[in-house]
Amino acid sequence: MSACGQSPFQWTIRTALSVFVAAISVSSGSEKNYPPDSIQGQVGEPGVAGVAIFICDAKSGLPLDPEKHRPFLDDLKGFNGFLFARTDTAGHFCFTNIAPGEYRLVAQTLPTNSGFPKGDAILPPADEVHLYGTAENIVVPSRRAHSIAIHPIGSGTFTFDQQFPDGSSVLVSTRPLAGDPVLGFLGWSDDFVSHIVGVGTVPFRRTIKLAGLPERNLHVVIYVNDEIMPFGAADYDVLPKTPQNIPIVSGSSESQHEPPPKIRHILDVLEAHQTTGFHLINPKAVLRMRNPDPRVYIPDIKAQLGPLDRVILLPNGEKAAVADVFAADCYKRLLEKFGKR
Repeated sequence: MSACGQSPFQWTIRTALSVFVAAISVSSGSEKNYPPDSIQGQVGEPGVAGVAIFICDAKSGLPLDPEKHRPFLDDLKGFNGFLFARTDTAGHFCFTNIAPGEYRLVAQTLPTNSGFPKGDAILPPADEVHLYGTAENIVVPSRRAHSIAIHPIGSGTFTFDQQFPDGSSVLVSTRPLAGDPVLGFLGWSDDFVSHIVGVGTVPFRRTIKLAGLPERNLHVVIYVNDEIMPFGAADYDVLPKTPQNIPIVSGSSESQHEPPPKIRHILDVLEAHQTTGFHLINPKAVLRMRNPDPRVYIPDIKAQLGPLDRVILLPNGEKAAVADVFAADCYKRLLEKFGKR
């Protein structure tokens, strides 16, 4: 039991970023005496009961693990869930034993996993997820950390009208990906992840609605946690009122394989000059695409690519961002796999 009178909940899930969500504002500091290693506050006025509050590292946006209270990627081998607390009947929540540092809170509805077998690691799916907010830049220890108020940030809804593969997650951020969705996790920059305001896991072969969203400047991502790892994304200056269908890119025959016009042009230039994007990006490096351990593969590729927004020169004299040039290589492999080149 925490010193604030509430036990943090633990819950194991499979998908790395499947617990981010929503939006918040912060109230003034409290004069009460709380443990210096605690974060506490309230969701809604009046308070909303049963809301799940996740605590995340402020820089990366990654949630903390329930045992060491460190970003879960610090020790992925020991990963057994994310640290979160549910609000009580008055809407109050509390975390204790939090190391000094800067954090971010995210709040949303979260189904219980009572219907799943013991030890099942999947995030319970829901037809609708309500987002309650985020609290940014929470410093521990500080007085401000003891009086966090989470309020709604919008009344917008986003609905998908498409059939999802098993294990699909939907994420909404106020910052765009660093590149085309074909890049997968490589395009999930710190800026994108640390500004996620909503997420949901889709019920089997059904649609999902996210409620409580801001109505402008949203970037929607689909991620399917399976061996093919399909990704999809779309950007919206204004939240659409009608259900959306977002193409998913993957190595599956049912997914999209044709690149968007900008990346198709880069691919044509590379093929006309009989070279690859990766060779232009890093001529001295050797690309290793199939390392079995993503904890090694992702950092390795990032190091070889360098900043994705870096501009390089194409063989025809045009300029292009590293993200788009490497995306051209990725689409080329997909097209060759399905005999489309």
